[in-house]
Amino acid sequence: MPVLVMFTSNLILGDNDVERANKEKVVLLNERDLDYYEQVASHLGPAAKYQFFADMLPGKQIYGLEKRIPALQSKLGKYTCYTFPITPEYLLKITAVLN
Repeated sequence: MPVLVMFTSNLILGDNDVERANKEKVVLLNERDLDYYEQVASHLGPAAKYQFFADMLPGKQIYGLEKRIPALQSKLGKYTCYTFPITPEYLLKITAVLN
């Protein structure tokens, strides 16, 4: 599944540029995005690639990540919680870190 990512620096893109990139399925990132991914990499090390891939392929089916995991649903005050067994390596592949 090929993805074209374009990093820009000190560049203001016009609406036409952004619209054309979206139409051609080009992911546009700027220096703030690069700073974010560098921070993620400093925290997660090699596992940061999964965050990057998730951002580059939103909503895309990633084969090999179709594992079903049993979970127990419970309540903690007004919050719904889930408890499930999973290895950290697999959890990093299927989750996203929001900033």
